[in-house]
Amino acid sequence: MTSARAKAAIKTMAPYSKEINVRLDKAKLCDGKALDHRLAAAIKLAEAKQQCKTLSLSFDEWATENVDQGIDEIRKLVTVGNSDNPRQALEDLRSTSNARVRKSRKPKTNALRSAQKPEEETETPALPKPTPYQTVETALVDLPDRERLAIVERCAHKAGMTVRPSKDARELLSRMNKAEETVEGIGTLEGVKKAYLTLGSESQKAFLAWAVQRDADTSAVTDPGEIPDILKRAASGKK
Repeated sequence: MTSARAKAAIKTMAPYSKEINVRLDKAKLCDGKALDHRLAAAIKLAEAKQQCKTLSLSFDEWATENVDQGIDEIRKLVTVGNSDNPRQALEDLRSTSNARVRKSRKPKTNALRSAQKPEEETETPALPKPTPYQTVETALVDLPDRERLAIVERCAHKAGMTVRPSKDARELLSRMNKAEETVEGIGTLEGVKKAYLTLGSESQKAFLAWAVQRDADTSAVTDPGEIPDILKRAASGKK
């Protein structure tokens, strides 16, 4: 492999080593997601081995130089990542390791047992199986912001909802509150004033024109108690 091709191949493999080392570092924290991080590292190692084969790179050499694990452990994780059920394979590997540790802690001779108090055997408790929500949440956290937003928007659309920025949501809530206040007081003079102030300038002018016309139409209505003109003329004729 030429120097240029080797550099290109190493550059191609850089994202693999970065994600694998990050996952393995997180797994060392032994929090509730340690198993998930180790599982993701195993799957990524299996992918990296296949990529090395495509690029004509020695996987063992690449892994030794770029992954913060011994080559034996790396090979075990690759086996896990290539299995049909990686999660079960990883749990089996952990159980085997625990059994080996317990066996190594047992005293070798009777003399050692009499001179030394046996250590209490401790076994790493089995981690609870993550819920579907936790699995999705873990996957979303590791995605770039744009990809994470696209997935959330698609899910919201399927549920008949729309995703909007928090600024738009606050503005919409403010408008809804103002509308509720207006509706509650619309039957009073103060309520009409408040409603008028929320209108734009053109809408205010249209409202005022309507009010003037309404007042004029009301003034032109005949008083129900007034005698019609035709009756007035009839009464004058009788005189």
